[in-house]
Amino acid sequence: MDDSRTESALAPAIRAGVYACFFLSGATALVLQILWSRQFVTVFGNSAYAISVVLCAFMAGLGVGGWLGGRLADRLSGRLLLYGGMQAGIGLCAAGIPVALAALRRWAPRVALLAPESLLLPGVTRFVVSFAILFVPCLLMGATLPALVRFCAESRQVMGGRIGLLYGLNTLGAAAGCFAAGYWMVDTLGLSLTNALAVSATLLVAAAAVGLDLAWRRHAVLRPAPVEEVRGTGPPGARDHEVNASERGRRARKLLPLVAFVSGLAALSCEVLWFRYLAFLTNVVYSFTNILGVYLLGLAAGSLVYRVALARSKDPIRPLSAVLMLLGLAVPLCFAAGALIYSSSPPAFLSPLAMTALTVLVPTVLMGTAFPLVCAAYTQSVATVGRSVGVVYAFNTLGAIVGSLIPVFLLIPRLGIQPSIFLMAFAYAASGALLWLAAAPRRRLLGPAGVTTLAPLAVVLVAVVVPADLCRRVLLSTSVTLGSHNEILFYREGRTGTATVVRDRISGIKKLYINSVGEVPT
Repeated sequence: MDDSRTESALAPAIRAGVYACFFLSGATALVLQILWSRQFVTVFGNSAYAISVVLCAFMAGLGVGGWLGGRLADRLSGRLLLYGGMQAGIGLCAAGIPVALAALRRWAPRVALLAPESLLLPGVTRFVVSFAILFVPCLLMGATLPALVRFCAESRQVMGGRIGLLYGLNTLGAAAGCFAAGYWMVDTLGLSLTNALAVSATLLVAAAAVGLDLAWRRHAVLRPAPVEEVRGTGPPGARDHEVNASERGRRARKLLPLVAFVSGLAALSCEVLWFRYLAFLTNVVYSFTNILGVYLLGLAAGSLVYRVALARSKDPIRPLSAVLMLLGLAVPLCFAAGALIYSSSPPAFLSPLAMTALTVLVPTVLMGTAFPLVCAAYTQSVATVGRSVGVVYAFNTLGAIVGSLIPVFLLIPRLGIQPSIFLMAFAYAASGALLWLAAAPRRRLLGPAGVTTLAPLAVVLVAVVVPADLCRRVLLSTSVTLGSHNEILFYREGRTGTATVVRDRISGIKKLYINSVGEVPT
């Protein structure tokens, strides 16, 4: 066979191998995240705090890793080797975490004895040490996306599509890993064997990446296009478009890190708020699995929608603005629709998974479309695509860190679940409107462009029209025991759970519920 034909056939084969590796690494990452959320309960004694610290460390590591990984990917030529080394490091760290947790459990009581009257010191110590244990493997996970984007982005024309495909496949793998671990692996195999399988799969991906790198070097395929060819050729005006030469383009581009931050904050806040709200329907473990699995499926679907429909857009700012404003409307409308349908139907009319999909799926598809749009809008050239994706990833995950904490420690205790969901929807709509205004010509601000930016006001209108007690209605509809024959005497949404006291109108018996689980009858 002709060598040139062999090499041309090998290039897509290596790309397919890279895509398969990234799918599998996404699956192993979420298996490990679910494992850690289970394992850290033994350290914190409460699932809400355990999930919060895992999410916080996970997102912090992804953000710092994306920022560092993007810079390394633009400077180094061996990007597949870099990716393989990261995967090996993740596997080795994951293998050592159970040992570190065992040591932490033995050591934590001694810290409490140093200040027996302090409630803050033991909690802060456990949080800091747990964060440090998880940070390194999460940092390595975050560095993988910009490394592979820089490897696969051969030209400006294919760059957007490759970002969407890589992000989508990785997230689709994460959804598969979430459902597999949450519903089967942990319960059937146990924590230790599941951890061993996840570590083995991670090391297998590392070995495959090294093999793909050797094949790429041997056959001299998939070499990045020269920077001069990418930047200096093309039809008249193409270079001006690539570097966002217009004043409007520069003004809008400066807002993109802020947009990425707000999007990350709102996305993780919504995830935590959905978890607290949908925990009424089932136990905490399966509620977390349902929400995270559907959440990731929506992100994957959205990124693939971007690849098919929006990757070749010459001006990603406009569709990004529209997606953010649609998100601002989709979040409250899907929440209200799900709550009203569930509360007006017979008990168990909707399964917990169906109710989760009704509430979460459409908003997360839009979230998954928004992230590659931000990356494409912020990237100026192929030569800096790793750094640009890393910057967007860092700001997005920085927002996600804040978003993983403020619902538990600020929003829910002060505002409640439903107002907090509407607040996040307003943040989405406002950021989209601001971006649209920055990119719109001044003479059109009073035309269609100005009308479109009424999306934040539409969110406020929905918040006023929708009943304010949707969470209580859903709670009373979760079972026959909690039906219309009960009246709510006390209802409070706290940091770690929702406490409700109901009285049976027939028997007069009062009962205390934590979420939807009966605790104390009197």
